[in-house]
Amino acid sequence: MLQRVKDEGMSFGSGPRSRADGKINYLHNGRGFYFECENGHVWEVITHTYVTD
Repeated sequence: MLQRVKDEGMSFGSGPRSRADGKINYLHNGRGFYFECENGHVWEVITHTYVTD
């Protein structure tokens, strides 16, 4: 997913208020990033779950 965002030339970032810092975060033992689509919606992409057993 990150590569697709990069290929489109879109800005991305490590947090919802840091959508253009070009970094990913490593919170909760995963990876994540945020970006804004052409319609102005902010998207979060994460590789971990918030569900616990």
